[in-house]
Amino acid sequence: MGRKKNKSKPKPKKLELGNPEVEHEVLDTDQLEDHETSGNDQQQNPPESAHTQERDADDGTTSRSNDNESDTTKHTVENPTDTAENPTDTVEDPTDTVENPTDPPPAPSSTCQVPQPQSASVTMIRKNQHGTKGNKVTLSTNSFNLSSKAKKLNIYQYDLCIRCPDDPRLVDGAGVPSKFICDEVFKEFEFEPHIAYDGKRNVYSKKRNEEEKTITKKIGRKTYTATVSGPNATLNVRSVINSIKGDQDPNELTSITTALSVVIPNCLSRNEDYVAIKQGFFQKNQQDLFNDPRRPSMNNSQVLRLWSGIKTRVTPTEGDGLTLRVTKVFQAMYPNGKLLDFIWKIIRREKRELDDRDIVPINDMIKHLKVQTTHVGERTHTLDGLSDRSARDHIITERNISVEEYFKSEYNITLQYPNLLCVKVGKNVYPMELCTIKDSQPFFGKLPGPIQGKLILKAREDPEKKIMSGRALRERLGTLCGEWLVTHYGIELGREPIVVEGRVLDPPIIPDSKKPVNDGRWENKKVDCSKPISFKLQILSLARDFSNGKFEALRQTLSRKANDLGIFFDPRNVSFRMCTLGDIGAQIKSCKYSFVIMESKGEEYGSIKNHETFMNRTQCITLKVAEKVVNGDLKTTENILYKYNAKIGGINWKVDLSRITGFSEVSKQPTLVIGADVTHFTRSGNRPSLAAVVCSYDRDISKYLTRVSAHYPEDGRNSIELIPDMDKIVSEMLGRKELHNFEKTKQRNVIYYRDGVSQGQFENTVMKELELIKKAFLDKGCKDTRFSVIVCTKRHDQRFMRKDRVKYDNMKPGTVVDSSIMAPNLLNFYLCSQQAIQGTSVPCHYYILHDDLKLNVDSWQAFSFALCHAYGRVTRSVSYPAPAYYAHLACESARERFLAGYQDVQWDDTAAPDNQLPTEDEIQQTIVPGNFDAFYM
Repeated sequence: MGRKKNKSKPKPKKLELGNPEVEHEVLDTDQLEDHETSGNDQQQNPPESAHTQERDADDGTTSRSNDNESDTTKHTVENPTDTAENPTDTVEDPTDTVENPTDPPPAPSSTCQVPQPQSASVTMIRKNQHGTKGNKVTLSTNSFNLSSKAKKLNIYQYDLCIRCPDDPRLVDGAGVPSKFICDEVFKEFEFEPHIAYDGKRNVYSKKRNEEEKTITKKIGRKTYTATVSGPNATLNVRSVINSIKGDQDPNELTSITTALSVVIPNCLSRNEDYVAIKQGFFQKNQQDLFNDPRRPSMNNSQVLRLWSGIKTRVTPTEGDGLTLRVTKVFQAMYPNGKLLDFIWKIIRREKRELDDRDIVPINDMIKHLKVQTTHVGERTHTLDGLSDRSARDHIITERNISVEEYFKSEYNITLQYPNLLCVKVGKNVYPMELCTIKDSQPFFGKLPGPIQGKLILKAREDPEKKIMSGRALRERLGTLCGEWLVTHYGIELGREPIVVEGRVLDPPIIPDSKKPVNDGRWENKKVDCSKPISFKLQILSLARDFSNGKFEALRQTLSRKANDLGIFFDPRNVSFRMCTLGDIGAQIKSCKYSFVIMESKGEEYGSIKNHETFMNRTQCITLKVAEKVVNGDLKTTENILYKYNAKIGGINWKVDLSRITGFSEVSKQPTLVIGADVTHFTRSGNRPSLAAVVCSYDRDISKYLTRVSAHYPEDGRNSIELIPDMDKIVSEMLGRKELHNFEKTKQRNVIYYRDGVSQGQFENTVMKELELIKKAFLDKGCKDTRFSVIVCTKRHDQRFMRKDRVKYDNMKPGTVVDSSIMAPNLLNFYLCSQQAIQGTSVPCHYYILHDDLKLNVDSWQAFSFALCHAYGRVTRSVSYPAPAYYAHLACESARERFLAGYQDVQWDDTAAPDNQLPTEDEIQQTIVPGNFDAFYM
């Protein structure tokens, strides 16, 4: 594939630091953490970016997934939590916006050579500890006990191999076809009811049978041959279901939990009244939750429908054996009916011809949509979008007639809308009025803002409702699967949620706070500002409605609040200019600092940030937020100024880490805190994984250096979670002048927080990265360095609700759980560090994998909780430690800039093969300019 430039748009600028595209797994609005909310605490919840399948399963298990859906964006929502953890009012680093741009160019011919993961030479902690600090509290969960009275309970794992001579991926049986093909082939076997299938290669049975079974099935134009062989493994479920021993093999335990995660909901997957969507099961033809009984006349205008369903996951615990997490999920669905009716709803009117402005929103909604036609029997097609010509103008070359004339002459069909564009299906086109949307079809695209807000509002559940819905889901699951589980596998599901004991930690001390931290909030004194040097600032507006009069009010409000906070901001040096996206680059380069006002959060952001350098900083603000400042919203103004102060080198507040038990001695020695995250594009086979690493360089762990790197996956891999050049990144940071004193000291400490890695990746990803970090220090001559590694993840579905005297409520900030329900054979704990505004709060799951500092778990819990108060954009604690959060933001920013750099490029399949995507080095220069040295916070 080559590329040709679109002459209607300017040439893309090299990207500097940006954001990866996000994918929505079974979307969980309980986890909508990384948001930008207004100063009055009204949350604007964009969905959280999901990760790859490996990252989704916090416990290391993987669940049934749809290969056809792996490269799309999905909106299934669990009940939202409105944890106000980033209530800045700017849209800089929009961590949770969902982009679904056109496919990017293919990966370069020379992919990044990732070191093959090997067993790490460093030791990983395999024993849990229980802390004692804090006030005890009783918490209810969304987990239920699994038990069995059977004396023997084995599950046998078989392999399902599918071959097809006409498909290069399936010639030798090594590949896996689409979910649709897998399911159709599996049905042909007509197995007994107890047989469970994960939708890919694994088949599970309670019976041992060594006889191979082979079937042949024609699907479409291809013939598939499938063979079930084995068993490949015998899984002794009885040995772990009631209790898990300390010497249990982790790999065997993972295999058992993965098998049960497939077996338990098997009765739902075989139930014709339910449809499986990723890890959730949804009852067909259910009531649309978007419908408002108070406004029935508006219900017919809804573009999409909303369904609720059940998601289950089997998890091993140290105190309760195997447990089943039960979660309520919500899914945006396409409506049933004619495609043309759906089109009218998208553009909100019926038209004989489409305008240019209609094309983009329609394509965003119908790409990958499955439709059916009946003019030549019932056939199903997957749409690629709109064609560029109408049925009347599109000429069929072979017959020299139009599509309109073809359907009239061949099928006696007179089109009512011949001037409407056709829809594309591969090389073919069809009039959209002849297409019907296939039933029970989930929507996987970017949700329009109003629909997304409505979805979050409908899906939101406070702890009291979550407890009630959890019990209702368990009852429904028991009705549908309880008898089946007991009959076929002898497994019983507990009736009541598991209750655990937690502790509420004391908040850290913030010397700059006027009062002690209370419920994760504090009021800040004057900040530690950078040197008061005079420099020019400007406010650039891309929003037409932001006039000169509003500029003056904005400038004065910012000036007054900056004076109160002790932030250097001279209103006499602030200018204003209306501009367009085409000339904004020159304006940014003309000034040291630019506030850019945008109409809304959108694609403009990445294009704006592509012009930013270390010497020409930018801060993006939406028109809605700017008007709040104009109207005197001081909290919003304060949040904007905190970001501004950090960008010009100031420190908004410091957390006193020396008073944490165990860290008093550690704090006397030079200590670096490193944070890292990796994020992937939804079609990551054609685009790189983006890794971000941040490193503190001051004694108070308040300032950070950052580096972002891009890595293309090797052949046959979808993404790269390992950061293969971690040694080079850390070595480069150690060479910075900010860290010269660190190199010269004899004894030094490094604490590494890694975001978003599942248990299955600890050995071959995180511990491998630790080896690379150690190598970088050894290469610099830093031999006497102690390392500690902590993984923190929010991608889990474990929930805790605090039992109050009258009702259930959210956990208080500082609530920690480290017993009973914890993962066995690992040092891990849950910590909720943020205050929820609405919905149910989501704790962060921490794993301490390596600890040369030899601190106890109380010290690590307190230290991690303290770092959640060190996030410099808002005076409240956030959901996970600042270094990991900053790395996450750097990844997200890299994604936005990466995408913006290619949105004006069209890719031509007919171009010369050597005219390819830029090499990995060119991509690296694109997202990380040489002069981008310090992290912008």
